[in-house]
Amino acid sequence: MVVHLQPARNYAGDVPAVQRTAVTLDKNNKDFKQFDSLLATPFKKGGMCLGCNRYEVTATLVDG
Repeated sequence: MVVHLQPARNYAGDVPAVQRTAVTLDKNNKDFKQFDSLLATPFKKGGMCLGCNRYEVTATLVDG
């Protein structure tokens, strides 16, 4: 997973580079699989909503 910060074209400030440790996801972990599945579940209610998710999920990343 990579987080990339890109300021707006009209931003006049300076954005310092930050060194971060790489994150590796254990995609075989049952909790990760459930998290990923919930994120991918589409919203299925009356009307049209492109890009709407059915669930709102959060995760805490720990160094282990």
